[in-house]
Amino acid sequence: NTEHTKIFTRIGISSGPIVVGKLGSSRNMDFTAIGDTVNLSARLEGVNKAYGTTNIMSEFTWEFVKDDYCFRELDYIRVKGKNKPIRVFTLVDRKDAMTPETLAIEERFQEAMEAYRARDWDGAIALFRDVLALNPEDPPSEAYIERCQLLKTHPELVDEQGVFTFKTK
Repeated sequence: NTEHTKIFTRIGISSGPIVVGKLGSSRNMDFTAIGDTVNLSARLEGVNKAYGTTNIMSEFTWEFVKDDYCFRELDYIRVKGKNKPIRVFTLVDRKDAMTPETLAIEERFQEAMEAYRARDWDGAIALFRDVLALNPEDPPSEAYIERCQLLKTHPELVDEQGVFTFKTK
Protein backbone atom coordinates (compact mmCIF):
# COMPACT_ATOMS: atom_id res chain seq x y z
CA ASN A 1 0.00 0.00 0.00
CA THR A 2 1.69 3.15 -1.21
CA GLU A 3 0.37 6.52 -0.15
CA HIS A 4 0.84 9.41 -2.52
CA THR A 5 1.52 12.81 -1.11
CA LYS A 6 0.43 15.74 -3.19
CA ILE A 7 2.83 18.62 -3.22
CA PHE A 8 1.31 22.04 -3.69
CA THR A 9 3.48 24.93 -4.75
CA ARG A 10 3.10 28.37 -6.24
CA ILE A 11 5.40 30.04 -8.74
CA GLY A 12 5.88 33.59 -9.97
CA ILE A 13 7.58 34.09 -13.32
CA SER A 14 8.96 37.22 -14.93
CA SER A 15 11.56 37.95 -17.58
CA GLY A 16 14.21 40.63 -17.63
CA PRO A 17 17.75 41.44 -16.57
CA ILE A 18 19.14 39.92 -13.38
CA VAL A 19 22.49 39.61 -11.66
CA VAL A 20 23.53 36.05 -10.82
CA GLY A 21 26.58 34.92 -8.95
CA LYS A 22 28.32 34.51 -5.65
CA LEU A 23 27.53 37.46 -3.44
CA GLY A 24 28.70 38.28 0.05
CA SER A 25 32.00 38.37 1.82
CA SER A 26 34.85 35.90 2.12
CA ARG A 27 33.30 34.68 5.40
CA ASN A 28 29.71 34.39 4.18
CA MET A 29 29.23 33.76 0.46
CA ASP A 30 26.01 32.67 -1.25
CA PHE A 31 25.12 31.95 -4.86
CA THR A 32 22.05 34.04 -5.61
CA ALA A 33 20.14 36.14 -8.11
CA ILE A 34 19.18 39.76 -7.54
CA GLY A 35 17.45 42.56 -9.42
CA ASP A 36 14.00 43.96 -10.18
CA THR A 37 13.06 40.90 -12.23
CA VAL A 38 13.86 38.57 -9.32
CA ASN A 39 11.94 40.79 -6.90
CA LEU A 40 8.90 40.90 -9.21
CA SER A 41 8.92 37.12 -9.59
CA ALA A 42 8.98 36.75 -5.81
CA ARG A 43 6.08 39.19 -5.44
CA LEU A 44 4.08 37.36 -8.10
CA GLU A 45 4.57 34.06 -6.30
CA GLY A 46 2.77 35.55 -3.30
CA VAL A 47 0.05 37.13 -5.45
CA ASN A 48 -1.11 33.63 -6.41
CA LYS A 49 -2.82 33.45 -3.01
CA ALA A 50 -5.25 36.20 -3.98
CA TYR A 51 -6.50 34.24 -7.01
CA GLY A 52 -6.14 30.66 -5.78
CA THR A 53 -3.70 29.95 -8.60
CA THR A 54 -0.45 28.01 -8.65
CA ASN A 55 1.31 30.07 -11.32
CA ILE A 56 1.38 33.73 -12.25
CA MET A 57 3.44 35.21 -15.02
CA SER A 58 4.19 38.82 -15.80
CA GLU A 59 3.37 40.37 -19.15
CA PHE A 60 7.13 40.42 -19.82
CA THR A 61 7.29 36.61 -19.94
CA TRP A 62 3.83 36.21 -21.50
CA GLU A 63 5.07 38.13 -24.56
CA PHE A 64 7.63 35.36 -25.23
CA VAL A 65 5.24 32.39 -24.91
CA LYS A 66 1.74 33.67 -25.78
CA ASP A 67 1.73 31.98 -29.20
CA ASP A 68 2.42 28.48 -27.84
CA TYR A 69 0.12 28.30 -24.82
CA CYS A 70 -3.31 29.45 -23.73
CA PHE A 71 -3.24 31.91 -20.84
CA ARG A 72 -5.89 33.59 -18.78
CA GLU A 73 -5.27 37.25 -18.16
CA LEU A 74 -5.82 37.48 -14.42
CA ASP A 75 -5.51 41.15 -13.67
CA TYR A 76 -3.79 44.48 -14.08
CA ILE A 77 -1.96 44.98 -10.79
CA ARG A 78 0.61 46.96 -8.90
CA VAL A 79 2.71 44.90 -6.51
CA LYS A 80 4.18 46.16 -3.28
CA GLY A 81 7.31 48.19 -3.90
CA LYS A 82 6.54 48.95 -7.56
CA ASN A 83 4.89 52.02 -9.04
CA LYS A 84 4.29 50.74 -12.56
CA PRO A 85 1.31 48.39 -12.92
CA ILE A 86 1.63 45.18 -14.95
CA ARG A 87 -0.69 42.68 -16.58
CA VAL A 88 -0.49 39.20 -15.09
CA PHE A 89 -1.48 35.85 -16.55
CA THR A 90 -1.92 32.25 -15.49
CA LEU A 91 -1.25 29.25 -17.70
CA VAL A 92 -4.34 27.33 -18.81
CA ASP A 93 -2.94 24.72 -21.23
CA ARG A 94 -1.14 24.17 -24.51
CA LYS A 95 -3.17 25.63 -27.37
CA ASP A 96 -3.48 22.25 -29.08
CA ALA A 97 -4.85 20.69 -25.87
CA MET A 98 -7.70 23.14 -25.34
CA THR A 99 -11.12 21.46 -25.32
CA PRO A 100 -14.38 23.16 -26.33
CA GLU A 101 -15.37 23.10 -22.65
CA THR A 102 -12.17 24.81 -21.55
CA LEU A 103 -12.49 27.38 -24.34
CA ALA A 104 -16.07 28.15 -23.21
CA ILE A 105 -14.87 28.67 -19.63
CA GLU A 106 -12.08 31.00 -20.76
CA GLU A 107 -14.43 32.99 -23.02
CA ARG A 108 -16.90 33.46 -20.17
CA PHE A 109 -14.08 34.48 -17.79
CA GLN A 110 -12.98 37.09 -20.35
CA GLU A 111 -16.54 38.44 -20.54
CA ALA A 112 -16.61 38.67 -16.75
CA MET A 113 -13.31 40.55 -16.79
CA GLU A 114 -14.71 43.01 -19.33
CA ALA A 115 -17.65 43.73 -17.00
CA TYR A 116 -15.22 44.06 -14.08
CA ARG A 117 -13.05 46.54 -16.00
CA ALA A 118 -16.17 48.51 -16.90
CA ARG A 119 -16.80 48.71 -13.11
CA ASP A 120 -20.10 46.80 -13.53
CA TRP A 121 -19.66 44.92 -10.27
CA ASP A 122 -23.07 43.17 -10.32
CA GLY A 123 -22.70 42.20 -13.98
CA ALA A 124 -19.21 40.87 -13.32
CA ILE A 125 -20.44 38.86 -10.32
CA ALA A 126 -23.16 37.25 -12.47
CA LEU A 127 -20.64 36.36 -15.20
CA PHE A 128 -18.09 34.97 -12.72
CA ARG A 129 -20.93 32.84 -11.32
CA ASP A 130 -21.52 31.61 -14.88
CA VAL A 131 -17.86 30.53 -15.00
CA LEU A 132 -18.37 28.64 -11.74
CA ALA A 133 -21.44 26.93 -13.24
CA LEU A 134 -19.17 25.64 -16.03
CA ASN A 135 -16.29 24.86 -13.68
CA PRO A 136 -17.17 24.76 -9.96
CA GLU A 137 -13.46 24.68 -9.16
CA ASP A 138 -12.35 28.03 -10.54
CA PRO A 139 -10.66 29.90 -7.69
CA PRO A 140 -10.02 33.12 -9.67
CA SER A 141 -13.76 33.48 -10.31
CA GLU A 142 -14.47 32.96 -6.60
CA ALA A 143 -11.81 35.57 -5.77
CA TYR A 144 -13.30 38.08 -8.20
CA ILE A 145 -16.80 37.60 -6.81
CA GLU A 146 -15.43 38.48 -3.36
CA ARG A 147 -13.50 41.44 -4.77
CA CYS A 148 -16.54 42.77 -6.66
CA GLN A 149 -18.61 42.54 -3.47
CA LEU A 150 -15.94 44.61 -1.73
CA LEU A 151 -15.68 47.09 -4.60
CA LYS A 152 -19.41 47.79 -4.45
CA THR A 153 -18.73 49.61 -1.17
CA HIS A 154 -15.04 50.51 -1.76
CA PRO A 155 -14.63 51.27 -5.49
CA GLU A 156 -11.51 53.32 -4.75
CA LEU A 157 -9.53 50.09 -4.30
CA VAL A 158 -9.32 49.89 -8.11
CA ASP A 159 -8.05 53.02 -9.83
CA GLU A 160 -9.48 54.60 -12.97
CA GLN A 161 -7.19 52.44 -15.15
CA GLY A 162 -8.53 49.28 -13.51
CA VAL A 163 -5.34 48.70 -11.51
CA PHE A 164 -5.63 46.80 -8.24
CA THR A 165 -2.76 47.50 -5.83
CA PHE A 166 -1.49 44.76 -3.55
CA LYS A 167 -0.40 46.19 -0.22
CA THR A 168 1.29 43.01 1.05
CA LYS A 169 4.18 40.91 -0.18
